[in-house]
Amino acid sequence: MAYIVYWARLIEHDDPHSEGYVGISSKSLNERKKSHYKTAQSSHQRNVHFHNALLKYDGKVIWEVMHYELTEDEAFAVEGIYREDINVGWNTDRGGVKAVSAEWYVTCPPRLPHS
Repeated sequence: MAYIVYWARLIEHDDPHSEGYVGISSKSLNERKKSHYKTAQSSHQRNVHFHNALLKYDGKVIWEVMHYELTEDEAFAVEGIYREDINVGWNTDRGGVKAVSAEWYVTCPPRLPHS
């Protein structure tokens, strides 16, 4: 299965290492984009910062594939180069991890549902 590394950004963003959102997917960019917008519109958001940016900037977000035809391990490694830490650009977690990193829980605890 081939993976992509993509960047969602505003037109004024010119540094994928510090601006916008960097992610990976085994799906097409269009499928992943639809998935992000669907999640942004639901009440169960994991990456609140990015999804809030999608809702705020809506049609102004530019989506582009930066790397094609990667293995899963390569994709995670590349994502880790762009997002070496938590809270970079619109990403809340660092890149290169398959699940939410331990560091993310320290500064970005999950939202609890309203009772």
